[in-house]
Amino acid sequence: MSTTKVAKDYKDQSGNVIVGEASENINVNIFFRGKGNKLIIGKNVKLRDTHIRFDAHNATILLGDDVQYRGSIRAGIACEVNLGKGLTVTEKCYISCAERTKIIVGEDCMFASFNQLRTDDAHPIFDLYTKKRINVSRSIKIGTHVWLGYESVVLGGTEIGSGSVVGMKSLLKSIFPSHSLIAGAPAKIIRENIAWERTHVNLLPPFEFDSPVNEIINYEQ
Repeated sequence: MSTTKVAKDYKDQSGNVIVGEASENINVNIFFRGKGNKLIIGKNVKLRDTHIRFDAHNATILLGDDVQYRGSIRAGIACEVNLGKGLTVTEKCYISCAERTKIIVGEDCMFASFNQLRTDDAHPIFDLYTKKRINVSRSIKIGTHVWLGYESVVLGGTEIGSGSVVGMKSLLKSIFPSHSLIAGAPAKIIRENIAWERTHVNLLPPFEFDSPVNEIINYEQ
């Protein structure tokens, strides 16, 4: 086991490595429990109060260029977590990836506060009669330019198409097409063919959006 706060060209005796550029904007605690794990940190990454944990062997976590993350990331045996370029997180996101699954997040996504992405349920559940496992971990895929609202939770087996918006406190465990407004627990499509912008409505003069959108970028999957 090893714990490190190093964020540049690190390698231990178990073959765990960190590849990336040291930066004053990186505040992270990294924990290696297994062997052959890899953390790749892109350019201009900003990490605040972040904890990254490799629980087993041969997992990869990739933080793309310009990612701004705050929270925890946990990767199990042979897992892959790939956070695309330009992802921003407001407060304390929790990511858990287990049992050879993947979490893929596209570029230019925006996560609000206290979101969770979980391919696993943390503990196994079995059918009492067949003895078979009923909650096997499943991968998650989030497209380009997706906005997760406050406290929304994305569970294993979910795919969210590009350009979509997820409402606050939603619980997702399904496949949703691009440009969808998604909300509820369990989540469902509330409206189709939507687009959204990062600009906060309080911060851009004239402080209201009452005009037609002049240009909509169509983000494909």
